[in-house]
Amino acid sequence: MAQQEQIKWLLNLREWELRNLPIRRSVMAYEIYLRLALLSGNGGPLHGVSLKRFYLSLGCSEYGARMHLRRLERDGWIGFVEGDGDRRGRQVVLTEKFEALRRSHLQILSDLRQEPRPARL
Repeated sequence: MAQQEQIKWLLNLREWELRNLPIRRSVMAYEIYLRLALLSGNGGPLHGVSLKRFYLSLGCSEYGARMHLRRLERDGWIGFVEGDGDRRGRQVVLTEKFEALRRSHLQILSDLRQEPRPARL
């Protein structure tokens, strides 16, 4: 793929992400979305990942990450479950809304990679 085609591909992807992902043009929110999508695997609770460990994996302020997670919860993208009756053991649960978005995101990545390219002479 030529450099201009690669840049066009990235711009198309970025435009889709800005229209569809719950990131509000925030690098931190984008990082949180990607980390949640990566950890989710097949859905359900992110077993073995405490909120504290998740915050540390982001490399940003816990306060900022917590703010974005609260917004994602409020908007129906995620939920929380208690672990062993202790709030310190809380885990993030991805909703079907989040999982559907993750599947769409993966599909758009696949579709953009498969776009027909002009024939070269």
